Amino acid sequence: MEGEERCSRRGCVRTCGRRRGRSGWTRGGTDVPTELLPGGEGMVFALAVVIGVLAAIVNMVAGGGSALSLGLLLASGMPPQVANGTNRLVILVQSVTGAVALGRRRRIPVRAALGALPAAAVGTVLGAWSASVMDEGVFRMALAWVFVAMGVVLVFELWRGRRGGGSAPVCRGEAVLRWWMHPALLAAGFMAGFVQMGVGILVLLVLHVLGRMEIVASNAIKIVLAVMFSVVSLTVFVLAGQVDWRAGLGLALGGWLGAVLGIRLMLRLPANVVRGALVVFVLLAAWRLFAAG
Repeated sequence: MEGEERCSRRGCVRTCGRRRGRSGWTRGGTDVPTELLPGGEGMVFALAVVIGVLAAIVNMVAGGGSALSLGLLLASGMPPQVANGTNRLVILVQSVTGAVALGRRRRIPVRAALGALPAAAVGTVLGAWSASVMDEGVFRMALAWVFVAMGVVLVFELWRGRRGGGSAPVCRGEAVLRWWMHPALLAAGFMAGFVQMGVGILVLLVLHVLGRMEIVASNAIKIVLAVMFSVVSLTVFVLAGQVDWRAGLGLALGGWLGAVLGIRLMLRLPANVVRGALVVFVLLAAWRLFAAG
């Protein structure tokens, strides 16, 4: 069959650099056997658990955990598009946990949240599809620039934190979506589908800063959208064969454990110290992607 080549290792398939054979990940059309890792396939799961724990702790303390988990998956040797798809599992677990907690407290503005879903969902499908079919080299460069942008955002957060956080806009009244928010949410959805990293900041910018929606309602809608972003984009990446389930389940387990630990560490670790370390990490991840491209 054109575009598909059987290799000498049993059960190993090479298909356009996207699918992962039983023997390991596929990078640029070349199989990377998990046997080369100490401990083989078990080490992949264990490594994913550790990554999930670290990402969840960072997310709880300072935010930006998805950037850490994606960067560590790339550093482990996972191809960019597979790492991008697999990373959605840990984001999904964290988002569902947050949405359930808010739902129990009845803090979700249901009407506004449901109104935000259609435009954002269309954008998510388009973004995830674009990422899944893009040439791996081009996607690697795009991902590198996203890491650079994430680094800039984190530097701004550090600067804002040192200045005391600034003055938040005063927002009162019912959570209402204005007409111009729908194209803005479409764009945010595209970004979430392409690379779900730092999108929460974009959503809050649209709803809270520009739309002057109350911060609790804005955060609740953001979490509901994060669940949708994860489910829709994960579906696209699963259909494209760009999800490593073994590593993904390890990420999900690690994310749950990290959330438990993160609650205990939240008051002990200074958020700005964690953000500073994350800035260095995301810029190193960007440099590594540029160098590989």
